[in-house]
Amino acid sequence: MEFQLNNVSIRLKSGKQIISRLNFLLNKNDKLAIIGEEGNGKSTLIKYIYNSNLIDTYCYYEGVVNTFSNKIGYLRQNIQEDYNNVSALTFLLMDDNYQVNYELYKDYYMIERLFKDFNLDLQILENNRKIMNLSGGEKVKLQLIKLLINNVGVLLLDEPTNDIDLNTLIWLENFVKNTDIPVIFVSHDQEFLRKTANIILHIEQIKNKTQTIHTLRKCSYDEYLEFRKIKFFRQDSAAYQQKKMINAKKEVLRKFKNKIEHQMMLAVRQPTWGRLLAKKMKVVTSSEKKLNKIEKIEYSSKEEEINVSFSKDVTLISNDKMIINIQNYELKIDNKVLCKNINLTIKGPEHIVIVGNNGVGKTTLIKEILRRLQEVPSIVIGYFPQNYDELLNLESNVVTYLSSTIGSDKDSITKIMTYLSAVNFLEDELNYKIKELSSGQRAKVLLLKIILEKSNVLVLDEPTRNLSPLSSPKICEILSNFKGVIISVSHDRSYINQVCDKAYSLDEEGLELVSSNNEFD
Repeated sequence: MEFQLNNVSIRLKSGKQIISRLNFLLNKNDKLAIIGEEGNGKSTLIKYIYNSNLIDTYCYYEGVVNTFSNKIGYLRQNIQEDYNNVSALTFLLMDDNYQVNYELYKDYYMIERLFKDFNLDLQILENNRKIMNLSGGEKVKLQLIKLLINNVGVLLLDEPTNDIDLNTLIWLENFVKNTDIPVIFVSHDQEFLRKTANIILHIEQIKNKTQTIHTLRKCSYDEYLEFRKIKFFRQDSAAYQQKKMINAKKEVLRKFKNKIEHQMMLAVRQPTWGRLLAKKMKVVTSSEKKLNKIEKIEYSSKEEEINVSFSKDVTLISNDKMIINIQNYELKIDNKVLCKNINLTIKGPEHIVIVGNNGVGKTTLIKEILRRLQEVPSIVIGYFPQNYDELLNLESNVVTYLSSTIGSDKDSITKIMTYLSAVNFLEDELNYKIKELSSGQRAKVLLLKIILEKSNVLVLDEPTRNLSPLSSPKICEILSNFKGVIISVSHDRSYINQVCDKAYSLDEEGLELVSSNNEFD
């Protein structure tokens, strides 16, 4: 027995329930994945488990976290900005109060071993590289090493797959799968979930987000999806059969009642017959009351699926129209050459993805492609940046922001609100400032902007990185059915295989076609 939650409930001070009476126990080798739609409180639960003080300002809570004397290690979504100018070695030796624990330096041999195991270059330490100069993958590995040299007995990982490249993602997958330390994690990556989790905690908000429920099941992610499908099928079938049975009995009683009423009219002058009919009517009425008191089996309640699609009148691009033709291009940042001999030609409605290691220049290349596309006539570009703040006005509410795309007349506002409802925004959330939305909700706003613009060329930088594993398949389906051009960067294997026709790998030597026809692995 390594870790336990007893009767934990968390409620936002605004009144919204995050979790109610949650209980679970973890042993060695258990890997619990917390899943749920955007804004359902997954990260809040992780923070509570680590240190309830982290949610004091916006939550009420009760319950017991029993660590059985195990130290909890918490890998945040992002390293705090306070560490940006700190060297990697100093970061490893610092505690949460920014005090350096020099006792840990005695275990430098362990640090060296972990760097080797994690395939990290020791030059990061020896050259005093600062945190701000590390790639996303290097930061994740460094945080894990920091936790392990502190002998943690439970790991909490909040979105560890967000900012890492494909190679690091596969490495992290193997680490989580093979460590015997219990792990509680949040991830949006479906493949990561499939290959690591053996317990699923699903947090849902149902009935227009007025009720919060959770499901805890010891099984793999795929087994949970199958269980959920069967559960809903059985419940809906039982509800349908019960309703059908009740309606059939009510119809029989209705006909019998009408017959008795007719006979009673004929028996006005026959008291004996009238009394007999009155008794029959009493039996019918009693039967009706019993039917009405039957506890109804409810149809299954679950969060609504996303229900949007690209407009059918998006201008199609012919197969012979040149969209991009890059030849022998040298990718630079501040005169530093990242990649050379980049060649990329796109004609017609291709869906392509660019993969590569962190720091190789994928986002820089996608922005260069975007710049060149803006010079191509007769196309409408939809841009989805990795950093949403590039496009979003954080002080605006979602309706006002989207109205800048198609207009603020009555019909346009109605259309915007319909689309927002279709991606599960509630009426009161329409008045939220964008800065108050979760990252997943912001991603949905950007997706709607692209749809409303009727774009026929999409430039997408990590489009699924903040979408829940339950939203992401629907978004992938929408993008897969898109009839225009998609040029994207992603490390999401489900997205790549479902949406993209071709995958290119970017490295120092250039851009290489590594797969086509959805054969990426």
